[in-house]
Amino acid sequence: ASATRPDRRNRRVAALHTPAWLRFNGYEPTVLLLGTLVRFGARVSSANIAFDDHPNDKRFSDRIETATVDSVFCPVRGISGTHGADAGVP
Repeated sequence: ASATRPDRRNRRVAALHTPAWLRFNGYEPTVLLLGTLVRFGARVSSANIAFDDHPNDKRFSDRIETATVDSVFCPVRGISGTHGADAGVP
């Protein structure tokens, strides 16, 4: 049973190196423009939504960076620039 479970130490090392690998390979998170009232409404209406983990300078300028399907797969497919329909993703 222990042979099928990943080593915790290896997972920690992978978690530390993954963001650097993503940036090196062209990953850019999608930037959502969410105003204060939208963020507040989301926070009040859903227990699982929080924006506290975003840097204050970006959060208070209404810019929330997040991973979306487009932001993950565009660098993988070699598509740069805009995300979504404008990027030519089929």
